[in-house]
Amino acid sequence: NLSLGDTVSGIHAVIGILLSLIGRQRVTAGAGQVVDVALYESMFNLMEGVLPEFSGTGAVRGASGTTITGIVPTNTYGCADDKYVVIGGNGDSIFIRLMRAIGRADIADDPDCQHNPGRVANQSRIDDAIDTWTRKHTALEVMEILDAADVPVGLIYSIEDAVKDPHYQARGMF
Repeated sequence: NLSLGDTVSGIHAVIGILLSLIGRQRVTAGAGQVVDVALYESMFNLMEGVLPEFSGTGAVRGASGTTITGIVPTNTYGCADDKYVVIGGNGDSIFIRLMRAIGRADIADDPDCQHNPGRVANQSRIDDAIDTWTRKHTALEVMEILDAADVPVGLIYSIEDAVKDPHYQARGMF
């Protein structure tokens, strides 16, 4: 398990320490500073627009699982090789390319799915179609097909995938 709160709080603490060091150079020498970091405050910073949504409209955003609420399709899908990919086909033209790439021109051409509000209403149908397709292909096949169709797609890495990735290797991370 990853303790996200500890990690993010550590990053906030480092930022606070660095700002204190800069402040020491600019303000009266020898003046001390306190760096106070709370796990809950650090995690709150990761909550994007939740506070503005609540303060502006009173809306309380709930859990969304692997999707982005109100933006369809953006989700994580399982593949034939037990790996997962994330696909973001949420722009109108991207959505059409995605549906055609997976052999679902019927959904691409459906007037109800031409724009995001209609896709939100048809989320289960769309996600089921994508999921059915991805489960018939390996993650690499899915990525090659969708890359060729100019549809945003990415592999959800295991630690083994990260260690083998040439980008990580080139940076000497392992």
